[in-house]
Amino acid sequence: MVHSESYSLSGETVKLKDGQVIEIEDYADRVIGCSWMMAKGLPIAIEYGYRVLKSDLPFDDEVLYGKIDFHGKLVHVSELQLEPKDYRMERIKMADGVHGEMSKYLETHSIFELMEIVTDVIAEKEM
Repeated sequence: MVHSESYSLSGETVKLKDGQVIEIEDYADRVIGCSWMMAKGLPIAIEYGYRVLKSDLPFDDEVLYGKIDFHGKLVHVSELQLEPKDYRMERIKMADGVHGEMSKYLETHSIFELMEIVTDVIAEKEM
């Protein structure tokens, strides 16, 4: 499986739960052209597969390619240490599309202001 859309935090620098910092490029399958499980002989895929076997990482394709200290690495999305703001933006971008109006609005307004507008729009439609 190759993801049809870029990961919502592609191009961002994010902290991992182990304290390292990674610059996310995109989903691994979009970068290498196939699932990490099918990338025969690719050293980062072999290393990631070993980590999956030795840990409780999920065995799926929610795997990102990024760089830690200029070295390519595969990490599972569950290894990211996202701040609440990052979760909020990630969920909105997923629901609204990467360049959607809601995510643009939230760059300059609070979530509460957006919720007020949504509530008003719903109330108007119910009248």
